[in-house]
Amino acid sequence: MGQCTATLCQIKKLRGVHSGMSKKHKWLSLSLSIVLILSLIAACSNNNATSNNTNGNKNAATNDSNNDTATNTSSSNDTSTNTGDAVSSDDPPELANWKELTLTGVCNMQTTSYVPGQDVLTPIWRAKTKVKLDCSEHSTAGGPTIQQRLAADNLPDSILTSGAGFGTDNYKLLKGANKLHVITKEDIEKWMPRYVKRLEKYGVTLDQVMEANKDPEDGKMYGLPMGGAIGAYPGLQDTRLMDLGWVNQYNAFFRDDILKKIFPNARTEKELRQLYVEKKGQLTYEDMTSDIPINSMDDMLNYLRKVKELNIKEGNKPVSAVLQSTTTNINSVLWSMFTFPGWFWSETGERVQKDGVLTYSPMTQEYKDYFKFWNTAYNEGLVDPESFIMKDDQLNAKIINGELAVFSGWGPIAQARDVVKKENRPYGYRMIPYFPNSELVTKYQDLRYRPASLNAGVAMYLITTNISDEDLPQVLNWFDWNSSEEAADLRTWGLPEFSTGTGADRRFKPEYKALEDWAVRGIKSDKDGWYYGLRAAIDGDPNNGVPYVNHETQMVSMLYPYELAPALVYPPDLTEDFNMEALLSALEHKHFRDMGMKYYPQQGWSFADLDPKGDFDKQDANKAYYSQTGKTKIAKLITGKPGDFEANYADYMKMYDDPLWKKEWAAMQDRYKKLYDEHIKPAIDSVQ
Repeated sequence: MGQCTATLCQIKKLRGVHSGMSKKHKWLSLSLSIVLILSLIAACSNNNATSNNTNGNKNAATNDSNNDTATNTSSSNDTSTNTGDAVSSDDPPELANWKELTLTGVCNMQTTSYVPGQDVLTPIWRAKTKVKLDCSEHSTAGGPTIQQRLAADNLPDSILTSGAGFGTDNYKLLKGANKLHVITKEDIEKWMPRYVKRLEKYGVTLDQVMEANKDPEDGKMYGLPMGGAIGAYPGLQDTRLMDLGWVNQYNAFFRDDILKKIFPNARTEKELRQLYVEKKGQLTYEDMTSDIPINSMDDMLNYLRKVKELNIKEGNKPVSAVLQSTTTNINSVLWSMFTFPGWFWSETGERVQKDGVLTYSPMTQEYKDYFKFWNTAYNEGLVDPESFIMKDDQLNAKIINGELAVFSGWGPIAQARDVVKKENRPYGYRMIPYFPNSELVTKYQDLRYRPASLNAGVAMYLITTNISDEDLPQVLNWFDWNSSEEAADLRTWGLPEFSTGTGADRRFKPEYKALEDWAVRGIKSDKDGWYYGLRAAIDGDPNNGVPYVNHETQMVSMLYPYELAPALVYPPDLTEDFNMEALLSALEHKHFRDMGMKYYPQQGWSFADLDPKGDFDKQDANKAYYSQTGKTKIAKLITGKPGDFEANYADYMKMYDDPLWKKEWAAMQDRYKKLYDEHIKPAIDSVQ
């Protein structure tokens, strides 16, 4: 699946701005894991504010909101209605006797000093849980590592970022040091009834979740999983969450004035927006792709030749093309353009799979043809001569200034369109997939059946033994509240008095029009959702900005974004400023589902079983495609003289003759065949 092209914040697929970007993650479960929704929302949010971790008195009760840490963003003019005073049948009886508990956590945090004018959530969260969160930075944002925290005896009570779960170094360190709470079925049934109820609503049992997320070494669960694959939840299959572009190709943006010169029948961005209104929002995949006849590498090569012939300039600068997403890592020609040679990125990454056979795509004839494409484009001057030497900020500057006829779908399109609008330039941009006529079944790959697992992989919340057994129920109740449907509703809609109606017919009241514009369309204003301390369902939209992140009320949930969030229940706005890329992404997914793509249950096994000790990845990184030697050979293949291509390709292929690499690759192929015969094939047969 061209899944790395999916936006970081999945709900904004229908209305937000396409901003997907990713690098190579070999064993990231791309079977629609919740990490793609929750953890990467945090990445969208760029949350890296500073705050000190403390391990002080857990039960130091206080009602002085002015003394709260960075997680309490309630201002002195807070006049919100505290609906948390109402007792729910799901509130534990012990809640009344619990004292306020300060939970320290490693979090993703905001970088600005924005404070909501009227934070309506924090008082409710505190009343429902009597927990106050005290966040500190994770190590990749400047905080100490878990190893450093262990050595200093300064562990947080919780780790609330997504990449610390099963199999990670942090997980192994904490488990090995006996610093993680084991979470039992009895714990969850007693202290997390809202979560269990929501699982049941989605057609999943607690037993299934725990079986999928137990540590295979001892059968215990050492964290709270963030969801798993959406395809594994029967109750979500008919919701609009399934329209969010889970299966996408990699894409490129084309300047439409140049498109029109080469293909007179191609629609400009403006013409496509007008067609959207004329068809009352009912555009098809064909409407958005068939007018541009670029369906293969040869088609793209011919297009770039015609671009060069036009000799167009932006100001005094020649217009060219940069196809990959980054100019600083030559491996991006694989992971940012994977569908270009004819495959989809799937659970096994560049190792494409079909009928029990695993094929290393960079060794195929198709990939040789792909290298030949690059060599031809480079030597004929069809791509920017600085494509592999300029810095990414230079690349972005060229995109924004209109100096590229074609650029990666991960480029800064919003800023480029802002310049076009501000300077009244006579062009726009169209996004086109690589390539619209792609098939689910090819020589080396069959993607008609996709795995759907409840296993969350690395996406787990961890609770350390800093939390006493006595306080663990209160912490579990905090996670339970955060994962409840009621909390999801409050995060996205605000207080009950802000809206009227129910379900798909719910709408904001007229006096909250600014809130509607923010929640549905991403329009920022003084009285938007940030003002009320809400969570944007289209988090990360450049038009919306991300001034405010409250990890205590917004960033923790063990289940999917609310299927009845405003952006998902409001009908499309029939205006020309609709989100073209979001719609194309949703239509791509529908296109492939209409072609017969189905989900099969993945239970009791993991694709990580293909490389259980990481031996293949180690050889691959040290001796093959992703090694420094590999990068050098790839650069030579692309930039070398055309007459030297065959010799350079033969030299490139010698990497795969390394005996250790060949040994680990053969072992992985054998493990895949066994996995296919014992698990994958029977599961596929069960849904045929």
